[in-house]
Amino acid sequence: MDTLMMSNTTLMPKDYDHKGPNQAGNKSLLSYRSDIGVPGYTGHIAAPQQVVLPIKCGTHVGKEVDDATHDKATLETLHCLPARSQYAATFHKKPQDTQPCRKSGGGYWIPNRDAQKPATAPFLATTTYRAEVLNGSINAEDQLGKSDGLKCTLAPYEVARNGAHRLRSTGTRQQEQMRTSTTRPDTVMTSAGELVGYQTTNDARLAYAKSPEDMHKKRPVTVPGDMRYSVLPRAMAPGMFGATSSYGQDYGPDTSDPMERAAPAEKFQTRLATTRDLAEGTSRNTNNVPGYTGHVASSQYNRLARAQSDAPDERSNFKNDMLLFHLDQYNRSRIPHYTGYRPQAPRNITLEQPSQGPTKATTMGAANAQASKYGIPPIDNTHYINSRTGLMDFFTSGGLSQSDNGLHSAQTFYKSAPPVDGGMRHAHLPRVTHYGKKFDNRNSLV
Repeated sequence: MDTLMMSNTTLMPKDYDHKGPNQAGNKSLLSYRSDIGVPGYTGHIAAPQQVVLPIKCGTHVGKEVDDATHDKATLETLHCLPARSQYAATFHKKPQDTQPCRKSGGGYWIPNRDAQKPATAPFLATTTYRAEVLNGSINAEDQLGKSDGLKCTLAPYEVARNGAHRLRSTGTRQQEQMRTSTTRPDTVMTSAGELVGYQTTNDARLAYAKSPEDMHKKRPVTVPGDMRYSVLPRAMAPGMFGATSSYGQDYGPDTSDPMERAAPAEKFQTRLATTRDLAEGTSRNTNNVPGYTGHVASSQYNRLARAQSDAPDERSNFKNDMLLFHLDQYNRSRIPHYTGYRPQAPRNITLEQPSQGPTKATTMGAANAQASKYGIPPIDNTHYINSRTGLMDFFTSGGLSQSDNGLHSAQTFYKSAPPVDGGMRHAHLPRVTHYGKKFDNRNSLV
């Protein structure tokens, strides 16, 4: 039988069962210390340095099992849960407890559970074609009739205070004004000196379409009213919600010639938008998009705002951004001894941590995000061995760089140097020993 030798441990082909709480397979979460990463370290790990990585784990029975038990264990996902859910065990209902509705008009009934189901149920459904085309006039008249006689909800206006009824939408407003005396055309001053605050576009069009012959006549150009209007109680200025609309001010009134609003010469052309009155408070000193009336960011102090206004970049492709090679999953070597897959994307091959961090859309990206969420920790040199401290403070560095070898050479030189600095070295016998004691004549061979 073949054996596998790993770390002086003999593993048999079927020796994959659990060996107790000290076995590494007993853990379902691996915790790395991202700042130090000591291999084999099993001590305390502070919370800011923990990176929890979920791994796959299975059911361990503690002994060698047969094939049937092994196949059964592979099919079980959560063996600790009951076979039936608590909802099914508590609120289990029989099929005869409820039944479909057999009555019209809405509502829900719970009949007797012993009631027999009828042979045929009445047909209650209908079609849109039948309701809108075949019976459209009947249904429309029934719905419109419910709004007759209702009071107007525009309480601040004089028309509503006089008891004017709501106009029917089946006829035109011109016909209603001709049939009743309680209503009057829009934008007309009332006897109280107030103004009705609503105006429709159909009034101006229908005023000159009473007969087919009038359609061929040239309609007069509608001139916007005066923007200056005296402030009256419960009244609105004509320039706001009256006869003049913002569309008419920006693009010209109905039946007007757009060439009349063009600049007469090139020197009169400006970059100002015709819709600048709708964007008060924004700065429009950049190239404007035709018809755009939204906010335009611009500032002489913010380069990002100017780049947003100029729009020099291309439109982002969200389809390509969803791919895995565009997701920033690179761990920046924060997980010690990581040898797994690393996405090879130009934006990922860098040692700089992006501002947004790795993505959390994938398992690997979420693990890398935990390792880099507290930033790169600084190097702590508190307990490092430094040979430049202690008794060697006398020797200082004379160059831009220093090393332990250089310090050793300096110490050796000053040990045998003459007492006078800068003097020439002479090859003579020393008068003292290595420890500073003078030589005796009896020890001399001369």
